[in-house]
Amino acid sequence: MSSHCKPKFAEGDGGVVDANFSVNAYPTFCLINPNNEIINIDIWPLTGVETFEAAFPAGFEPEPLECSVLAIGEETTIEAAIFPNPVTSHGTLNVQLAQTQTGKFTVYTAGGRILLSASFDGDSLEIPARFASGTYFLSVESDKGSVRKSFVVR
Repeated sequence: MSSHCKPKFAEGDGGVVDANFSVNAYPTFCLINPNNEIINIDIWPLTGVETFEAAFPAGFEPEPLECSVLAIGEETTIEAAIFPNPVTSHGTLNVQLAQTQTGKFTVYTAGGRILLSASFDGDSLEIPARFASGTYFLSVESDKGSVRKSFVVR
């Protein structure tokens, strides 16, 4: 049985974090390695990304992750319906566009990482929802306009 616990907050099951990692001050940011061992128990106060960089072990040079710009709000210049929403993991997310068009769709994580991107030509899309449970964003850009919608995978 793993001692790994999901992220929690003091307001909701902070005791799980306290018991597994001896963290007792909130907000607390810490570094936990893949073996579930704390390598820095309290990264505070935060002044920027350099605070986290300074907490890395000597010699650790993480590769920077390029993030794209992500608009969180839903934007619509073309009509589109997505269903089912929520979609089951390993199910299919259907997108019905109001008219035939040529363009590109992109699925993003909440953090802006691109998970899937492809071109399309038509008035409907079938996107395999092979993602972990969570909230995602779909951007459709075409010769007729664009639409951004959020969807949930369960």
